[in-house]
Amino acid sequence: MKLKPELLFFIALALLPALFFAEKIDYTAKTIVYDNETKSILLCDSIKIQSNRFSLWGDTILISKPDKMLFGKGSIKLNMDDFDISGDSVAFNYESKRGSIYRAKTKIDKGYLSGERIFTYDENEYFVYNGRFTTCSADTPHYSFYASKMHLYKNDRVIVRPFVLFVKNVPVMAVPFFVLPVATTRKSGFLMPKAGYSSVDGKYIKDISYFYATNDFADMTFSADIYEKRGAAGRYELNVLVKPLLDFSLKTEYINEFSGRKRWSAEGGYSHALPYDIYLKSRIDFISDVSASADYTDTTAVVLNRNAESFLSLSKDFKLYSSSVSFSRNEDFSDKSVRMSVPSYSGYIRKINFLKTRYFFPNGINYSHSHALNNFYFSDSLSDTNSVATSLNNRLDSSYRIFKYFNLNPYTSLNHSFNSGSGVSSVGLSFAASINTQIYGVSKFGLFSYERFRHTLIPDISFSAGRSWLGGSAVSFGDSLVDSKKMTFSLTNLFEAKRGESKEMLLRNSFSIDYNFTSDSFSLISAGFNLFPEKVISMSLSGSANPYTKTYKISYSLSATPDIFNPLSEDRIKLTATNSTEKTDSAVVSDRLNSSVAVKLGENLDFSLSILYDILNKETVSSSIAMNRSMHCWKAAFRVSTYGESFKYDFSLSLVDIPEVSLDKGIFGPLLP
Repeated sequence: MKLKPELLFFIALALLPALFFAEKIDYTAKTIVYDNETKSILLCDSIKIQSNRFSLWGDTILISKPDKMLFGKGSIKLNMDDFDISGDSVAFNYESKRGSIYRAKTKIDKGYLSGERIFTYDENEYFVYNGRFTTCSADTPHYSFYASKMHLYKNDRVIVRPFVLFVKNVPVMAVPFFVLPVATTRKSGFLMPKAGYSSVDGKYIKDISYFYATNDFADMTFSADIYEKRGAAGRYELNVLVKPLLDFSLKTEYINEFSGRKRWSAEGGYSHALPYDIYLKSRIDFISDVSASADYTDTTAVVLNRNAESFLSLSKDFKLYSSSVSFSRNEDFSDKSVRMSVPSYSGYIRKINFLKTRYFFPNGINYSHSHALNNFYFSDSLSDTNSVATSLNNRLDSSYRIFKYFNLNPYTSLNHSFNSGSGVSSVGLSFAASINTQIYGVSKFGLFSYERFRHTLIPDISFSAGRSWLGGSAVSFGDSLVDSKKMTFSLTNLFEAKRGESKEMLLRNSFSIDYNFTSDSFSLISAGFNLFPEKVISMSLSGSANPYTKTYKISYSLSATPDIFNPLSEDRIKLTATNSTEKTDSAVVSDRLNSSVAVKLGENLDFSLSILYDILNKETVSSSIAMNRSMHCWKAAFRVSTYGESFKYDFSLSLVDIPEVSLDKGIFGPLLP
C-alpha cells in the first residue's frame, strides 16, 4: 500500500518528540552481559554511564530497561547537574532522575555532607537520612551536625530536623530544627535568628530577618527584634553598588518600648557620578536620642559620638570653574544645639597663570578666585537665629628664586564679606611676602649602623600688611578702618640619618614668633619638639609662652611601642604605652597613660589588653580585654569592656566558614549575670 505524502508528513510530525526528546544513555564497561529475556544489561568493571543530565560510575551496575532503573554497588559516583555524590550502592531511575545513594557523602558549597542515604528528589533538591554536616576537612571531623532528616537545597540552605551538635562524638546541644545557610552567592531567603536572655531585656529573639537580593547590584534586608522586657524593634537596610558610578546605603530602625517611648534612627550614604562631570553626594544621620544605639549593644564604645551629621551636595566641574551647592545639618546632643546650612554654595576659578616673562615674572603670575554664599541657621535651648553670609576672594601670587639660594613668594588679595546677622560688611586688601632657604650639612662619618648624618635648618621670614574697611547697618565705612602689619619669623631644625637606601628622622623641632607693628607687641612664642618620631621610643613636646606675662602652656607625650620576644609564638609581643600631659604655669590640666598589649599565646590564640588611666584623678577611664581563639573550623571571641562605671562583656563561638551559625552570651543568659 502506497501512503499519501500528506499522511507521511503527519506521521513524521507525530514522531518528532520521540526522535528529539527520547532519553539516550551511553555506557561503557570492560564486561557487558545482555539478558534478552529480562531486557536487562549487566555491566562490570570500569563502568561509565552517561546521559544528557547525569553521569554514573561504579564497579557493578545492572540496567533494568523495563523499569528504567539502575542498580549498582562498589565505588559508586553520581554526577547530576554538576553535583557529585559518592557511596557504596545506588538505586536510580534514569527517566525521572530520582533515586538513592547509600552510605553516601558529598561536598557542598560550604562543607561536607554524609548520610546513610541521599535521595535525589528534584533538580537541586535532595533529602539526606541519618546525615551529618560539617565544614571540617579533617579525616575525623572535630564537630558535626546530626539530623535524622535533612532537606538540602543546593547552593541555598539545609533544613535540619532535629538538630544535634556533636563535638567529636559527644552531643553538646539539640534543638527541634535548624537552618544552615550554605549558599556562596547572594540569594533571597530567611536568615537564622538568635534567641537568648539578659537581665535588662529578659528573653529575646534577635535578627528575625529576610534577605531579598533584588538583582546583582542591590539587596534589602528586613529585620525584627523582640524583647520580653523592653518591646520590639524593626529594621530596614538597603544597599546598592554599581561600581564606579553609584554607591548607596540606607539603614533605618524603629524601637517601640513598652514604656511608651518611641526611639528611631536613620543613617546612610549616597555617591553618584553623573554625566558631564556632575557629582552628587549625600550623608544622613538622624537619631531620636544619643543613647538609642548604645542601649541595644553588648559592647561599650570608649569614645561616644555626640553628634549626628547629615549633608547633601551637588558639584559640577567645568573646564575653568568648579561649583558646589550643599545642604548640611549637625545636631550636638551635648548642648542640644542644631546647626544647619540651607543651602551653602561655593565656587572657584581654577588657577590661571599669565604674564610669564623671563626677567620680571619667570614663573608668571597666578590668579585665583573663589566665592561662597551660606544661609546659616542655629538653634539651642536659648536662641534661634538665621543669617546669610557671602564672601568674595581674589588672589594674585608668584614665586622667585634669588641668588639660587632664596625662595621669595609674594601675594596680594582682595576680599569682600557680608553677614546679615551682624549687619556688617567688610572689604579687605592685603599683601604678604615670605622668604626662606635651606641650610644643610652632611657629616663625613657614621656612627653605629648609620652611614651619614644630615642637619638641615629652614629659616623663614614673612611680612604681611592689610587694611579692612567695615560698613553696614551697624558701622560706617569712614569710621571703621582696621589696619594690620605683622612680621613672622620661624625656624625649623631637622636631624636625619642614612642607613642603606633609607633615611630616618632623628629629631625635628620648630620655633615661631610674630611681631605686630600696629600694636607694637610680640605674639605668643610657639615651639615644637619631636625626638625619634619614627622610633620605638619617641618624645614630642609643644608649647607656647607669653613673653610679657611669663605664663606658658606645655603639652608633651612619651611613647614606647616595643616588640619583645614571645616564648609561646613566632609573633612578637606588641606593647604600646603613651603618657600624655598638659600643664600650664599654674596647674596640671591633664595627665593620662594609655597602654596596650597584644600577644599570641599559641598558634591560634590571641590576647589583647588596653587601659586608659587618668593619673591626675587616679582612676581608670576605660579598659578592654579581648581573647580570640581560632581552631580548625571554629573561632571563639571573648570581650570585656568598661567605660567609667559601666561594665559589659560578651562572648561568641561560631563556625569559620559559616559565621551565621554561632553560640553567644544571649543563649546562656539565664545562667549568667
